[in-house]
Amino acid sequence: QTVSFGIFITNKGDVREDNIQLRQVIGVGENWPLTLSRDSVSLDPGESTNFTVFVTIPDDAPGSVPGLFQVAAFSSVDPTVRANMQLTVIPATAIDIIMSASPEQLSVKPGDTATYTIQITNHGNLPSAVKIDVSAQKPTSFPGWLASLDRNTVYLRGSETTTVTLQVYVAPGAIADTRLELVVSGFSANYAAEGRVTVTTLVQRIKDLQFSVSSPPPVKVGRAVSYDLTITNAGNGDESLDLYKDYTPTGWTMDFLDGPAAISNVFVGHGEAKTIQVRVGVSSDAVAGTHYPTVRLQDRFGGSHQVVLTTAVEQFFAVSITASEFKLDGSPGTRVEYALQVTNEG
Repeated sequence: QTVSFGIFITNKGDVREDNIQLRQVIGVGENWPLTLSRDSVSLDPGESTNFTVFVTIPDDAPGSVPGLFQVAAFSSVDPTVRANMQLTVIPATAIDIIMSASPEQLSVKPGDTATYTIQITNHGNLPSAVKIDVSAQKPTSFPGWLASLDRNTVYLRGSETTTVTLQVYVAPGAIADTRLELVVSGFSANYAAEGRVTVTTLVQRIKDLQFSVSSPPPVKVGRAVSYDLTITNAGNGDESLDLYKDYTPTGWTMDFLDGPAAISNVFVGHGEAKTIQVRVGVSSDAVAGTHYPTVRLQDRFGGSHQVVLTTAVEQFFAVSITASEFKLDGSPGTRVEYALQVTNEG
């Protein structure tokens, strides 16, 4: 800031004074520039005039510490004749608390701790240290979460900077994508000055899907068999899964049911389990033994999960004999031959 002084000068002698020199004779230093609107004046006896003195206060000038200046007028005829004017500039006291966070946002897993560095700067000009009380919001609406600062009080002079550490503990059962914004504030009670900064903590998604399948008895060919497929979501976020037939032997079918309704998608909330039915139709020409039709479950993040439905096709025995002719004529002592066809129908 620049302040100005209006100075009046009078020729109290009885002769005219030409080229009266005006200049600064005392100053604070080059950081406090002083300029005059005129560097000389000429006055008749008893005549007066004025000029202006400008003083620029530096940004880092200590508050309430006066700057002293002296401006003098010199006679050009007799240099011993001079007049002095002392000027005093007192910078106003100020405190400006500036706060920033590094980083401003973190994404952490449940049960982990997010650590933030909070920088506090006193942009004021007080020459003595200022007490600044630092506090962080408490995450009361987030059960199990904690927020703590390593210091709750700092002392800073003008233009000084320090840091404090904020730690935010995320509850073990925190839900995925939960967003917690905390305000950290610094307050100087003596000067009613405050600074604040906001940090954001996000909860990472932990995926943990578990699958179990019932074991039905062997199935006969041409029949259908149903499996109970239980999906357990042990992660911390809800899951929506699309259902697909990944593999079946040729001629087999696969359908997905929730009760009597056919479905193509299933929703499982975090910490929950859901059971659906998978109905597998066995072809009429299926070979006896174990087969492995497979279900594919696709989540909304592109993850793919395969579940094998081990299917035992029941073995049965069936033999048939047919003949092209059932009655032939023959003479005594001769042989009659029949062509028989034996078929394995198992």
